Amino acid sequence: SRLGFLQNARIYAIAARGSAALAVAAHAPRGSTEQKRFGVIAAKAAKRLMNERARWAEGQASLLAAGISAIAGRDVETIRCLEVAIAAFDDTHMALHAAVARRCLGGRIRGDEGRERKNAAEAFMRSEAISNPEGTVAAFAPGMS
Repeated sequence: SRLGFLQNARIYAIAARGSAALAVAAHAPRGSTEQKRFGVIAAKAAKRLMNERARWAEGQASLLAAGISAIAGRDVETIRCLEVAIAAFDDTHMALHAAVARRCLGGRIRGDEGRERKNAAEAFMRSEAISNPEGTVAAFAPGMS
């Protein structure tokens, strides 16, 4: 339907704005005004995505929230947000997005379990002809690599 198309376009636009802001925040000096300003833009985008009431938008919002938490050094919150994103992406059959979130989660978990999760996510990406999983993660989940 036309309304569904419009909602999807709006979700993509909000997610793109949030990701761009998060990418700037991730590369700004820690604690700088620039990092804070763009972090706020990313946080507002995440909130707007949650208000869309679409499961896949929840995944996008949670992935943005994970990046915001990661930049702030809040590891427990980052892991929780990644787990929520993975569940939302799995529920909506967004396998690549879920793999990106799984790779990010694997990078946050120490030891063999983290390494196995990260490797499994990268193996999935390679099976989808993605030759640069790290680049894909940087594009889909700024602040997480």
